[in-house]
Parts: sequence; C-alpha cells; structure tokens
Amino acid sequence: MHFSSPSYNDYATTATLSAMELLVLLPVFLYALSAEATIFASVRDTDRRSLRPGHEYYVLPLIRGHGGGLSLAARSNDTCPLAVAQENSEVSDGLPLTFSPVNPKDKFVKMSTDLNVWFAASTICVQSTVW
Repeated sequence: MHFSSPSYNDYATTATLSAMELLVLLPVFLYALSAEATIFASVRDTDRRSLRPGHEYYVLPLIRGHGGGLSLAARSNDTCPLAVAQENSEVSDGLPLTFSPVNPKDKFVKMSTDLNVWFAASTICVQSTVW
C-alpha cells in the first residue's frame, strides 16, 4: 500500500471547483429566492396599493382601446347561464369584483394563492356569481 498526503495543487483544484460550482449555483439560488418572493407578493391596484379581501375592484385592460372591464353575459341566445365576459366599450368599467383568499388570515390578496372571485351584482339567473 502506498499513502501520500495531498499536495498544494490538489487543494487549489478543489478550491477552484468549489468556486465554479458556486458560480453555477448562485443564479439558481437567486432565481429560487425571487420566485418565492413573487409567490408571497400581493396583487396591487393601479395606485400601487395592495388589494384587500372583501373590497370591490374593477378589472380593466392594461392598454386603453382594448375593450372595457369584466362583466356577466349570456353565452348564446339563451338568457342563462351567464359567463364572465369583457365589455366591448372601453368606456364601460363592467361590474365590480370582490376577491376573497381561501385562507381567511390573509390581509391582502396574494399572487399564486387560492382565492374566490365574485361579481358584486345580482342576476335573474339562478346561479352563483363566484368563479
């Protein structure tokens, strides 16, 4: 049997590999952190305020000239059932929506979380306005 102690070059190679591994893993780690931060970020309105559960909001297109807000409309010639639709006119804000996270402890509406959305309106159709 032959035993030898590692030379200086063996340590230098090991240190270089560790630095290279760090350079490869650092972007992956930073991406994971940013993705996790996004998951817990709150949804914001046009005034950059966090959406609050139970409050009414209008959902409008980001770019003007692309229609109005969200509303309820018949899918065909039948009056019911109603479906979520976008108003044709950009002048129409549509119907107000209310957001309710499944977790009742949430003080804000967060991205990538389960929630209920419902129109703050009544209809002649016997159906829920929650979607």
